[in-house]
Amino acid sequence: MRMRAMALAAQTRDQDLLRQFLATGWEASNCDPKSGYHELWYGSRCLLVAADLGLVGAAEAVGRMGTNFYGFAAQVNNEGAKAVADRVDVAFHRAIGVNDIPQFPLVQQPVTAEEGQAPPLLSLVDQPARDIRQAFEQLGEDDEAFQQRQKRSWQAFDRFVERITLADARLILDDLSWGGFDAIVACNPALAGGWKQSLLAAQDGVFRAMHAFATGLARAIAPSDPASAAQLFERTAALKPFVNRVIGISSIPSEAVAVWSRVAIPEVRKLCFARIDAAANDSQIAVEVLAAHKAGAQEFVREYVDAMLSVGEPAKTARALLVCGFSDVNDHASRTLQRFEGSVGFVGDAHRAATYAYRRNEWSRHWYSEMKAAANPEEFWTSSVLFAKIVDGRFDLWHRNCGSPGEVFERFFTTIEDGVETRVKKWQSARQSKLFGGEIPDPIFTLA
Repeated sequence: MRMRAMALAAQTRDQDLLRQFLATGWEASNCDPKSGYHELWYGSRCLLVAADLGLVGAAEAVGRMGTNFYGFAAQVNNEGAKAVADRVDVAFHRAIGVNDIPQFPLVQQPVTAEEGQAPPLLSLVDQPARDIRQAFEQLGEDDEAFQQRQKRSWQAFDRFVERITLADARLILDDLSWGGFDAIVACNPALAGGWKQSLLAAQDGVFRAMHAFATGLARAIAPSDPASAAQLFERTAALKPFVNRVIGISSIPSEAVAVWSRVAIPEVRKLCFARIDAAANDSQIAVEVLAAHKAGAQEFVREYVDAMLSVGEPAKTARALLVCGFSDVNDHASRTLQRFEGSVGFVGDAHRAATYAYRRNEWSRHWYSEMKAAANPEEFWTSSVLFAKIVDGRFDLWHRNCGSPGEVFERFFTTIEDGVETRVKKWQSARQSKLFGGEIPDPIFTLA
């Protein structure tokens, strides 16, 4: 109940409630990061709102809140940015000094993007089976065996958390908002320069632990130090993080969106185009295109397509067509796909696959608009069945722009949310076994 009262006080920005909260002397350091995670989140949000309203000093609020809210506090004012920079610097040097990180399963977590979001929760990611025997064992396990496997995985992760907590290095787990990084770099560029040098010199294991920090820092310094940002972005692309920070219903890797958000910088643009070039299957191509659209880089996606088509090589033409097919609806993609209608052979196969993906997104938009406008449950159900069979990750790009939701939509959309998420994941899985719409050839034909 205390946690819910905090959430209400922060959401309503009620000054009387916030003053009562401040008078309790609440501090994040008194919360258990695991059992009290939600209270820690909403208590920190109360402190942030109180600082924004001038009810408490920004420096005092930073001293009492959780690390996850440092990025938001840095954006309140210069006092907040300075207080955050000093504390993050101490936390950074503790975290980057942790070397003996125990093995634990792959986990993912939504990025910390805005203070009004729900607390970003960790989830386990099922890794591909090592061999056919393990695949059949997992396929045939009953519910009890599955629960035991999940339990062992979480226990392994808890050992990792315990290790970094003892080392006072929770910055490895706690995410900072990208806006917070921008504010810190603007406030103390020399401090950011020191972090950059330490990250570039860090061993691979340490860098993997600091992957999210490196991503946010690279994005923040890119306008002022593009060469160093490109170095950091290259390393984040080459090394997988211990904790995947993801964005949206299709779980786009945050580093992909971060690098595409700086594509206007020439040094970074080369990396962005190289990421699409290196995509080894249709799923990876779709992720890069979706990340670019999420970052507002549609203009540069068009530039990439035109550059590939100008070469005239079938493989580059096929890749350009798939980029169009995985784009959201736009005139350039439509014209490009129309231009290659009737193509045969290798390019023709790629064109059919791209057109199939592109049209499915168009129809997804249509059926979602029909769902929002439904006058009765039967109309909603009819459209939702068709929608849930074809929707993919591009849903994140346009679902807020398909008209105002009606009463029927508000009542019933929750009944299909799980189905939408499942369908998005099925598309991702199905595309992993394809390249340009066909079977993936032997690596000797695709690796430069």
